[in-house]
Amino acid sequence: MTKTFKDGTNVINEVLYNLTLEVQNKTNDKLGEAAEYLQKRLENETPIGETGLTKKSWVTYDKYKNVKYVYNLRRAKNGIPVVNLLEYGNHKKPFMRKVFKNSQSKITQIVNSISMEDKK
Repeated sequence: MTKTFKDGTNVINEVLYNLTLEVQNKTNDKLGEAAEYLQKRLENETPIGETGLTKKSWVTYDKYKNVKYVYNLRRAKNGIPVVNLLEYGNHKKPFMRKVFKNSQSKITQIVNSISMEDKK
């Protein structure tokens, strides 16, 4: 038989709920670290054009819990993302795929470093 608090809530349910919240928060923190790492790598590897604006336009979007998007805000005059033109256009200077591939092990290491012993 499981114990209950004075208000009738189940102790096991309370512990599991708190543990779930802790795991979600720590996962979100580590995903944020990984996204920041990837953003910095992309900034460092972005080819510098005439203005350098593309290099400065990397952002991390984190509106949703446990989801992080790293993307570039810069658009060409026709509305096409400049990084797409750099990666796939006629005068391409591909770098994003290489950066992501070379960053995968570090990103995995960051996310896998979640420890329930760490208290923030």
